[in-house]
Amino acid sequence: MSTFDLMMKFECEDVSDVEVLQLFADLIGSGDAWALQGVYGRTANHIIQQGYLYPDGSYTPKSATILWDALGDTPIDDNECIELEYLHFSAGTDREEIWHWFEETFGLTVAKELMYQ
Repeated sequence: MSTFDLMMKFECEDVSDVEVLQLFADLIGSGDAWALQGVYGRTANHIIQQGYLYPDGSYTPKSATILWDALGDTPIDDNECIELEYLHFSAGTDREEIWHWFEETFGLTVAKELMYQ
């Protein structure tokens, strides 16, 4: 989903926790969180202070579980590819590619630290 679409959902208060993290990761990373109306800057500061995003907009380890749980709600086809868009991954992405992203992004082992928690 585009940043604009996520902003519209945010404005209508119709966003999931994952969509909020995705939106603010994009807005903080681009610097736009600080240029938009006040609620965006305040929310960005809150998310950073709560430890879900770093000041550069990247995800912290605290956000891994939230993002992982949302992946579990994403349908996967018989070829083990996601059927819907998830974060920056398009529909059709192999789940192992997403698992590798988790391991690289969060410095963890999916099988040990996320799958059986």
